[in-house]
Amino acid sequence: MANDRKEKDETNEPTTSRDAENRTKVLLWNLAGEKAREKELNEKEIASEEKNLIFVGSRESGKSSIILNYTDRSNETPKPTIALDYTFCRKAKSGSSVLKNVGHIYELGEGTFLLKLIDVVVNPENILNTSIIICIDLSKLSEMWITLEEVIGYLKSRIKECVKEANRHDSTVKDRLKRAIQQRLSGNPDESKLDPIALPTAIVATKYDIFEKYEPEKQKIISKTLRFVAHYFGASLIFSSNRNETSSSRLKTIMNNFLLDGTTTRQAKTETSKPIFVTFGADTFEAIGLPPLSASELNDPNHKSLLDLWKYLFCRNFPQEESKKDPSLLEDYGRDPQFEESSVDILREQKMKELENLREILVKRRQNTETTSIQIIN
Repeated sequence: MANDRKEKDETNEPTTSRDAENRTKVLLWNLAGEKAREKELNEKEIASEEKNLIFVGSRESGKSSIILNYTDRSNETPKPTIALDYTFCRKAKSGSSVLKNVGHIYELGEGTFLLKLIDVVVNPENILNTSIIICIDLSKLSEMWITLEEVIGYLKSRIKECVKEANRHDSTVKDRLKRAIQQRLSGNPDESKLDPIALPTAIVATKYDIFEKYEPEKQKIISKTLRFVAHYFGASLIFSSNRNETSSSRLKTIMNNFLLDGTTTRQAKTETSKPIFVTFGADTFEAIGLPPLSASELNDPNHKSLLDLWKYLFCRNFPQEESKKDPSLLEDYGRDPQFEESSVDILREQKMKELENLREILVKRRQNTETTSIQIIN
């Protein structure tokens, strides 16, 4: 009997040991699984903190200067932007000494001539983390409405294409963008009457220092028109000048909000004696008022919407002239010092000389042919 008890104890000992070993393996496996899930979530979190911001709008409106100032490079001299320029910024993520928010900043040059390049930045893959700043030049009123109309029209069309394509792979994209719009405009009495750009957008009216010199009536038409356009398309509006610290600070706040998850409070500063600043959903049609037109003009059937009325008012006071400065025709970037490349430049000069020699040969040949023809006739 003693032997049987001893055998039983010997049998139980390894069984208990195996159980403990198995439990340890299960715990380790579960811990490894939790770590893997945590790592996956962290990777997704890091990826979601990469934001894109694209600057578009008027040529020579100060887009490069704004970007240099924002990235603490205001001591650099802005260079002409050729096609699409890129830079980035980083900021330590709140509560982490390792993770960083990354902001990718793109600048589209040459006004409205290269709008197709917007497709590089605004695409189905990053449609959920892209924002837009439309710069217009307050010193070029004759191009302002055309610039806004062309840029906003292209953006809305491109965003629609991207949402349609993205929704094929993720059916929540459209709804997520819609919820984001509702959040930006929530509580605004005009929400149902607006036609918002689906991505977070700000209209930046640059060169406010020039705007200050306009007559009060002129200022009123410009400011109210821009307030209406920004409100109707669900955008923020900022009047800015690099000589005005308040407006520069406000613009930086908006960019932080777009790029680095900064925060901004809803506010409307609409006095024309100071730089105007109106955030998403802070304005109303009632506060803006109707365009100062006659009753017959307001009731003209050719003006089918408030947008048409404001366009009529603005373009009547500031006739629009479409820019003729096609960069492909007017600029020779091959001779620009900032793009100097010795080996390429040497080859270019060689080819230019060959082309000039060929041109001279052809001219002489043509002259000889004409001379021969005259002799034959005589």
